Amino acid sequence: MASPQLIALINVELARVLRLRGEPDLARPSLRHALESIASSGDQTVRASVLEGVAEWFASIGDWEGVAVLIGAAYALRGIARTSDPAVASLDARAAEVLGEDRHRAAHHQGAALPSPESFALTGIGEKPRPP
Repeated sequence: MASPQLIALINVELARVLRLRGEPDLARPSLRHALESIASSGDQTVRASVLEGVAEWFASIGDWEGVAVLIGAAYALRGIARTSDPAVASLDARAAEVLGEDRHRAAHHQGAALPSPESFALTGIGEKPRPP
């Protein structure tokens, strides 16, 4: 059986392909599966990668505050203030441009403080967490 980390990363990539094909609604189940697979994992790096993938989906629907919240959560999980990943840096810069510095910073702080950023992401994609 595949690890939850692998399942989560594969589902994020599937969602990315669907989104790039212009089918963001079809990406929702894959994002949900990725978020549910990794939420209870202690693997903070993969949790952060999944949140960054979901942030891309948020951007595709114009939810820039959600983008900044998820990137703030991802940074907190990694223990960093900025990323060296050019795609995430570009996405974050676009969120700052749209929101303005104050709202962007506040959204980052909100994301960093979330006890379960996966729950925030699930709500944002219109998927409810499954009962345990």
